[in-house]
Amino acid sequence: MPITTKGGAILRHLPIKLTLRHFKPGVNQIAIEAALLTNSDKACAPGSTADTKPRFVLFGSSQFHMPDFAHIAQVPNLSAIAGTGFPFTVDHNPVSLFLGRIDEPTLSAAATFLGKIALASHRLVPVSVTLSTARTVGPNALFVGTVSDFPSNVLSQLKIDQDTRNNWAPGDAAPAPVTRTLTLQDWQEKSGNNFLARQFSSISDWAKRNFDLSSTMLRFAPASDALYKPPATAEMLIAQESDPTQTGTWTAVIAPDSEALQTGMDAFSTRDAWSRLEGRVAVYSGPATETTIVPVSWFRFMPTQSLSLSNARLIAANWLSDNIMSYGLLLVAGAILLGLATAGLLSMLGRNR
Repeated sequence: MPITTKGGAILRHLPIKLTLRHFKPGVNQIAIEAALLTNSDKACAPGSTADTKPRFVLFGSSQFHMPDFAHIAQVPNLSAIAGTGFPFTVDHNPVSLFLGRIDEPTLSAAATFLGKIALASHRLVPVSVTLSTARTVGPNALFVGTVSDFPSNVLSQLKIDQDTRNNWAPGDAAPAPVTRTLTLQDWQEKSGNNFLARQFSSISDWAKRNFDLSSTMLRFAPASDALYKPPATAEMLIAQESDPTQTGTWTAVIAPDSEALQTGMDAFSTRDAWSRLEGRVAVYSGPATETTIVPVSWFRFMPTQSLSLSNARLIAANWLSDNIMSYGLLLVAGAILLGLATAGLLSMLGRNR
């Protein structure tokens, strides 16, 4: 928010609006920073002393107001399980916990993961341990183990590439790049001489700068998620998808071996790493790298309360705000129908000669 008043002022009832996309399930942290540089600060003259007079004061009369928003869950969404322990906050039945094997690293990783969920949901999560995916009971299930312990149908449901079972090994080097002959089109794209690409890029930058619109937002509906294949540098990942019946949620902790499973889960258990969980896949690649997040393209709505007209309106408004092309199409269709209805009504009320 630009502060245009010179010489100081008391700003009363000055709203600073934030969109809901800046918030996440669970605890949110809001930081307020005031940039109040003066000409003397820019000059920084030699021998001058710093000004000790306070330049910014936030009074206790300041308020945070959250208006009514849509109440519904999206699956998959790892930020929901990290922030509130969802979906275990709405299901009080024992959750099926699949363990790839009974050894110390697997049990440690499963216990750490359940402990983090209990802290987020403020309740204990009852589980029913099983060593067979065929014996999973209920719509919600947890899977903890190495990638070789997972059946192919579970990986397919989690949208993990089947080649991961054979090609994902710790310490593997990245594959050598494939060399091929450079074509004229490749050279034009790399050198920036592609006229259509430059025009599209300039239009995209203009829309992003002025209207905060990206190319992914200009769609009629979300695209389907592709199969994910973890890189060779990945040590562990947490994935989430809908169950085969589309009524529950499957969440899996997968690693190439038992040692990486325990090490990766210990790394995810820190407060900073756990709070950064989001999307459909979160990948841990070592202590010196940041968590890689695979965003969600196609999601399923999961009701969390009884359906009401006001809540349904807010849900539809949020969905249309993410899919503005569908909103524009519905707006044009509504205008056409209104015009046809108006024309039909006037033809009935007018005088015929």
